[in-house]
Amino acid sequence: MLLFGHVGITTGLVKICQELVKRSKSGGKEVCLNSQSSTTQYKKLTLGDNIRNKTRSIDYRFVLIGALLPDIIDKPLWIFTANNFPWDGRGYAHTFLFSFLLLIGGLILVNRWNKTWLITIAICSFIHLVFDQMWLSTTLWWPLTGSIERGATEGWVPALLHGLISNPYVYVSESVGFIITLYISLRLIMNKRVIHFLKTGDIDWTTSSSGNKIKET
Repeated sequence: MLLFGHVGITTGLVKICQELVKRSKSGGKEVCLNSQSSTTQYKKLTLGDNIRNKTRSIDYRFVLIGALLPDIIDKPLWIFTANNFPWDGRGYAHTFLFSFLLLIGGLILVNRWNKTWLITIAICSFIHLVFDQMWLSTTLWWPLTGSIERGATEGWVPALLHGLISNPYVYVSESVGFIITLYISLRLIMNKRVIHFLKTGDIDWTTSSSGNKIKET
């Protein structure tokens, strides 16, 4: 899977999950335990509650980073270091260990400082591994399976282009991802939300920058 497949489909999946959480009955709100008391008491939010609440306002800038992070790390190392890194462009950042460590760090940030940016990156990074079908490679379970698989750097661009036009998994995923990316981009442009997205990472085009609902046509 290439650029638009990772960016578009990952963003679409996260958006669908976000909408499902928004519409869930649980809501993730703090629960009042004693409404008749002069001092209102609330049930302490659990880690799951914090994540659920934060899911309602996802920063999609971090979704984009997470969707591409394994390639952002591994591809430059592979291309520009010649034979120093013996893999095929999917190295350390394409391992389960990498995403797992990101997830642990993300859970710590949520639990202690109520910050979700790292867990967003971790989840989207793991989705990247799924889309790359990393379970077919021993690289996924590095270092348990030994050294990372080797791949030649010569001719990688022609091979990439050939896969784009001959491999159904590649060209179908790229087409779907491009359509999703184009749709979201056009909605943001039409509703004048591009600057708002760049500042906040919000792609909810149903509300204006001031928080008022935009009437859907």
